[in-house]
Amino acid sequence: MASDNDIIALATAGWRALMEGQQPGPGFVAATGCLPAGAHGMEMAMRRAMAGSTPTGRSALHASVKRTARVLFGRDQHFEGIPIEGAAVWLCLLGPDGYVREAALRALDVPPPTSFLAATLLRRLNDWAGPVREVAASRLPNLVDATAPEVLGPAMAALLPQALTFDRGWLRGASALEAMLRRPGVAAAVTTYLRDAPAGPKPTALPILLRLGLGEAALRDLAHRAVSPGLRAMAVEALVSGRARWQEGWFRYWIDKPMGVAGRRPALAYRDLAGPPATEAEALTFARDPSARVRRAVLDGALETRPPWLGRLADILADDPWPSVRDRAVVAARHASQAASRSE
Repeated sequence: MASDNDIIALATAGWRALMEGQQPGPGFVAATGCLPAGAHGMEMAMRRAMAGSTPTGRSALHASVKRTARVLFGRDQHFEGIPIEGAAVWLCLLGPDGYVREAALRALDVPPPTSFLAATLLRRLNDWAGPVREVAASRLPNLVDATAPEVLGPAMAALLPQALTFDRGWLRGASALEAMLRRPGVAAAVTTYLRDAPAGPKPTALPILLRLGLGEAALRDLAHRAVSPGLRAMAVEALVSGRARWQEGWFRYWIDKPMGVAGRRPALAYRDLAGPPATEAEALTFARDPSARVRRAVLDGALETRPPWLGRLADILADDPWPSVRDRAVVAARHASQAASRSE
């Protein structure tokens, strides 16, 4: 497996070959298969290394970049150089010059082969060059539809926390990314990746999907089969409570107002799920999950709605080895007892 430095070296060598009018080798594209989709720092490191890889000076590099862009656009009929295809297009998509990135988007006619390149392609929706963003918004929908789900899922899941959260949202391109997320099959690709991946941006990606009204059909699958206990817990709490929850910001509260000491807590928002909530049988199954986070989530969801089977759930978890689960079971048992006494 290639290291980060090896991949940066491959990108730099390929860019230098492209600027000299030679066809870069395919090694760079193959090596990106071992990079995570959310490796934005690697993308920036490649761009910096590529920008400084030509020792002929900034003006000569700029002229070479302009020439490459003209070839990509097909406007230089007298240039007898290499065809810009394959690895060259993906290198130009990472290029330090906006003309080249725009030209690469126009020349691109194949879906990204790796999740890292898929995320790089989607990130052009938030490119700092306006023409690049415009071309990306028009070209990406068809490329997204043609991208394999196992490639698209990790890329979308990595970008959602960056683009569609309240505190780290993109300044540009978030609406375009949301529109692509709503295209048929895209949300399913994301939830499949979240279910099967042992690590990644699951705690923030799933609430974003639920806030947008997506991914709800996959909640039961996630609650039963997700590899990550945190993701199972999030899906279980939503199913048992019957509503999705996400954070929309922070609110300030006073700890000691005369002394000017304040704290902050997350500001949460909710949306009722369209489907039916978890049944008693499902909740009791979740209560036997090997993860304490999932068992705690069952009680948290049940304490919000206080269903008739709350007492049976509390009895199962009353002797749980984790104190946080036992404490919630005590509260659940008290509420169930009060509800029974009122009904008599």
